[in-house]
Amino acid sequence: MPATMLLVAEDVLAFPGAKHLPPTCKDPISDLPTPPEAQASDGSIPVIDLEALHGPRRPDIVKQLAQACQLQGFFAVKNHGIPRTTVNNVFDTSREFFHLPKEERMKFYTPDPNSDIRLMNAYKDEVANVYVARESLKFHCHPVEKYANKWPTNPPSFRKSAAEYLTNVRRVEIALLGAISESLGLETDYIEKKLGGHYVSLNYYGACEQSNLELTYGVRAHTDPTIITILLQDDVPGLQALSEGKWMDVNPIPDTVVVHVGDLLQAISNHRYKSLVHQAMVNCDKERMSVASYCYPSSDAMIGPPEKLIDSDHPAVYKDFTFREFSEQMWKVIAFDDARAKHLPPTCKDPISDLPTLPEAEASDGSIPIIDLEALHGPRRPDIVKQLGQACQLQGFFAVKNHGISRPTVNSIFDTTREFFHLPMEERMKFYTPDPNSDIRLMNAYKDEVANVYVARESLKFHCHPVEKYVNKWPTNPPSFRKSATEYLTNVRRVEITLFGAISESLGLESDYIEKKLGGHYVSLNYYGACEKSNLELTYGARAHTDPTIITILLLDDVPGLQALSEGKWMDVNPIPDTVVVHVGDLLQAISNHRYKSLLHQAVVNCEKERMSIASYCYPSSDAMIGPPKKLIDGDHPAVYKDFTFKEFSEQMWKVIVFNDARLDSFKCSAA
Repeated sequence: MPATMLLVAEDVLAFPGAKHLPPTCKDPISDLPTPPEAQASDGSIPVIDLEALHGPRRPDIVKQLAQACQLQGFFAVKNHGIPRTTVNNVFDTSREFFHLPKEERMKFYTPDPNSDIRLMNAYKDEVANVYVARESLKFHCHPVEKYANKWPTNPPSFRKSAAEYLTNVRRVEIALLGAISESLGLETDYIEKKLGGHYVSLNYYGACEQSNLELTYGVRAHTDPTIITILLQDDVPGLQALSEGKWMDVNPIPDTVVVHVGDLLQAISNHRYKSLVHQAMVNCDKERMSVASYCYPSSDAMIGPPEKLIDSDHPAVYKDFTFREFSEQMWKVIAFDDARAKHLPPTCKDPISDLPTLPEAEASDGSIPIIDLEALHGPRRPDIVKQLGQACQLQGFFAVKNHGISRPTVNSIFDTTREFFHLPMEERMKFYTPDPNSDIRLMNAYKDEVANVYVARESLKFHCHPVEKYVNKWPTNPPSFRKSATEYLTNVRRVEITLFGAISESLGLESDYIEKKLGGHYVSLNYYGACEKSNLELTYGARAHTDPTIITILLLDDVPGLQALSEGKWMDVNPIPDTVVVHVGDLLQAISNHRYKSLLHQAVVNCEKERMSIASYCYPSSDAMIGPPKKLIDGDHPAVYKDFTFKEFSEQMWKVIVFNDARLDSFKCSAA
């Protein structure tokens, strides 16, 4: 099974916009939506006797299992044969691991979805305004001997207790899949023959402050992209299942495991068995733990419904597909339920209800500073440097005119961008990858099911400096792509160097102070399709964020959409012909010792026209020191940030994912 499955659907929205959540959930909270109330479990959860599958009662148990999969989508399993000592050991080990110092646990953090083991943090989703309080350790576990040497050695019991529990779970899995196959009228080993991957998630939910209890999720509503999921719960309630449109508490039953139908079993069963929508809540008195074991097919296994389940009364609901194809599609269009395969069309025509209205913005009133780049090369340079310093300090952004990028070059890059995003989806998707380290990566529009908002931007992001290093990885369709991108980006690099000289001088530093730190540069071609007017106030282009850059140079077409936060209000930054817009990024905020403030901005969509922009992100080299220079530190201006490298900043940014300048909090001086 592809290792990318280590990032399952409910983890994906821990993207920018998420503050790290301490286990006690003590951050102040306001205006958070209350999670749905649930009905108490009334004993209607089916309980399957696994031991009885090995005797004369097997036909009856198989029938019970079929009814559970068809009507509820989940069931409890008793007499599963996993010793109580084995269960106690895996919970004791999990507790010990999550009670380790954060630095020790973070050894297993990585942004790489292809990693065989990966720690996932609790976080706050700033857009949905909810906490997601789970911390989890996910790792591959079958065959055990292949993966055990990658598991933690602290606590010392980890590998032994995990191996013992997971070996038992595999046995339970095989027994259940045989009975599930029979319940569908298939050969006993039908599903077992498809098996490949298996991974586990050790889940930890810290006790939550009573005042925040109704405002915090453990895990948000989702289905599992699996055949089945086997969930071991401790004795603290928290699991909820969606049943007949209402949330039901699935309280722990001693000496049982809970089994969910996953998306893939829904497909194999030709929609007879329905993937379970479930979520987890937190507890105000106790920490809670669970161990989720995810059962996957091999990458080339065929998942569509078998011929036996297709007839005139039951036409095929799903066509044949491999697990590899499913995995790739899931990454292309990530969602939180079995509608993973639904792509959000650029026109945003999906029905929408109960969506929050986007913040209103004031019209631009001409107060956007405009910097004359050409004048930096003459006697007016001191005045222009002063203007630039004021713009960085007061607004955090400015427009640049007379930048020297020719109008044909600008027209060409927009024409090329338009042609690329008008290509068939299959052609664009050649550049999709879940790997954040890829040199080129397509990012799709999507719907955030929890925040109930559309994010309608599709973007192609790629490294671009030096051009000759990366150009052979860029698209060749449209044929103009590499030439027009090279011409534009070469010009942008020149503008960037000129601006950095002036920005350095505006801080009283040597002209080449920032330039000497430069390393990376990448670009994002952004496309926002026209949106139905009825949905216009309900759809984001890009959500509110700052950029983790030194500066960002943004080329706008003639369609309005950019908004900047100014004095606590959103302001439309309407396009000014023949200019580019420049934002202060988080790293310039740090270099300037907080004199210059990283710009919080967002993009909205248009109901009549498609919109495009080209964002060029300027980064330092990985070993460049980012803290404020001594010239900017004195009695009136104590150091706000300590020295750190860009590599350290990047690592921290991935550990605690946020969408604003809180990325810098870990690097603030204690007195700041």
